[in-house]
Amino acid sequence: MKRILALTLLLAATAAAGQDDPLDLQRCIWRCLADASGPEDPAYGACVKAQCEAAPAPAAAAPAPHAPWVYGDHPVLGRGAFGQTAQGVIGLACGASGPPLDLRLTNSFFRGPAVTIMFDDAPTAFSLGPAPGGASQRSGTACDLDLEAFKRAATLYLIDGAIAAAIADPQGTVLTLQGAGRTVAVRSAAEAYAALGGAAVSLAGSAAAIDRLIAACPAARADAAYECGE
Repeated sequence: MKRILALTLLLAATAAAGQDDPLDLQRCIWRCLADASGPEDPAYGACVKAQCEAAPAPAAAAPAPHAPWVYGDHPVLGRGAFGQTAQGVIGLACGASGPPLDLRLTNSFFRGPAVTIMFDDAPTAFSLGPAPGGASQRSGTACDLDLEAFKRAATLYLIDGAIAAAIADPQGTVLTLQGAGRTVAVRSAAEAYAALGGAAVSLAGSAAAIDRLIAACPAARADAAYECGE
């Protein structure tokens, strides 16, 4: 975690000083992460120090817990709008197999047979399991993936578990989640995260990064403009 915070400081300081393109720095960090076994691998830190830290970065007053979302190329996930945490990288990309958008994430987020995507201020919830290799994805429309939640919410949660049932009542929806040998009923992402754990991904900068993605994807742009038929 200390290394991740240090890299966030480096990104912020570089942007403030106008020394390098922050996106180039982020890509360098991603390349180092792709060649290592994880963020705690000493080779990862050595690579970043040798290849990405061109000059000592001045201290920042209040580092963010995660780097902001960027639009660019990731060595595992391809081109898209991505957010990075200590546990992995998640984001959206142009659809590669029919639907206009792909939700892509590194398999480092999976600590069990499934994760459930939830947001801090939206009722959206869906589960997916890991695919073979280094990454997994779920394809769909802007509505299927709730593109607006990705742009509007403050935090995205990857809950360690799968949706077993969903029941609507006058107060909203109660989700039954199964994970880590437990079954819990929750009404919010915060409840699910507290009960089952997982990863919390900041969505800072996601709207700008996703707007760049949509501008580069004609099918996704037309789909997003449809606004779920509203």
